[in-house]
Amino acid sequence: MSVLYVFISDGAEKEARFLENCKISWAMDLAVLRKTADCYFSKFRRFLIARRLH
Repeated sequence: MSVLYVFISDGAEKEARFLENCKISWAMDLAVLRKTADCYFSKFRRFLIARRLH
């Protein structure tokens, strides 16, 4: 009985760790996406300003 409990709790712990890793990677992906979007947006804004000046 105790061996089964250890097995189950170990599995749950691994699953929790896996989910935590997924959350971390999602957060990193979102941060990269936001950074990329900001970069493109600032380039686009500069492009619009440059066009307005000509």
